[in-house]
Amino acid sequence: MKKFASIVAVACLLFASAEAPKAHEPPDVLYFMWSWPAGLPAFDGNLSEWDVLPEEHWFTQADFGDRIFQSSPSTAAVTTGIDPARLSFRFAPAAGVDDDRFWFAYERFDDSWTGWSDIEPKIDADHSGGSFWEEEGMTEDEAKRAKSRGAQPWHLWFSRGAQGGAADWAWQWTTAADWYGDPRFMDARYSFSGEPLSEEEFHLVAEFYLPGYDDFKWDDPDYSFDNIHDIQEGDIMGMAVEINDTYAGCSDEMGECHSRWSFQTFNDSFGNADFFTDFLVLPLDQDALATAVQEDSWGAIKASVR
Repeated sequence: MKKFASIVAVACLLFASAEAPKAHEPPDVLYFMWSWPAGLPAFDGNLSEWDVLPEEHWFTQADFGDRIFQSSPSTAAVTTGIDPARLSFRFAPAAGVDDDRFWFAYERFDDSWTGWSDIEPKIDADHSGGSFWEEEGMTEDEAKRAKSRGAQPWHLWFSRGAQGGAADWAWQWTTAADWYGDPRFMDARYSFSGEPLSEEEFHLVAEFYLPGYDDFKWDDPDYSFDNIHDIQEGDIMGMAVEINDTYAGCSDEMGECHSRWSFQTFNDSFGNADFFTDFLVLPLDQDALATAVQEDSWGAIKASVR
């Protein structure tokens, strides 16, 4: 009965939604997004509280079937299947309905830490879709205003500054803005074994949050902050997450040096949020959260200091 009730609740959210889901990628697919209450997650880089999420909220290499080769001899070539001996990962997105943040847990095992060993989330918080890139005929000022305005992409490396960006772990690559790394917009806690850019194996664990802007204005952080999306239960938002991977010692002639693993074809989602995947923000699961607080070590620690 509990399972049936939850399904009915989700169905009611869908019918109550002001806007029906658009035709995003993959077609006819709607993923569920976990909701955190105020004060959670703990934001300490320890993913233990994320264990409360049901398995279906986690994405792994098994969910990323399309590989787009980025090297010039094989542009747009596509293959399927990730070799877990070379790359394995898991991540879970979640919504903070109190703090209006999109939270992520992310873990990665990789046989080679290169300049493009990163995760690339893209967020269309208000599900408005459309271009977030410049268009032909725009002036320089118009192009700067258009980039990232309705949807925002990031390259996230978690390499303690080895690759630069306005934050030591992130690069919002479509914009000329240099202020987005401020913690009122985004922040991360992470740890790793291995040496950044060493082309040797590494293990990374990260917990981070990103904003979703209804209107991002590259030269006005206060305006942009005021236009961070107000996340509500029942929202349908668009998101694309891509995993970049480069093999050490690979030459362009081999044609498979740098690959982008994706839910959907990269060339479709580039600059156009119409091709993002749909996610439904779920109601808080009070029973699961209560169990987690009682049983998990982080809950016991918090209770002991109250």
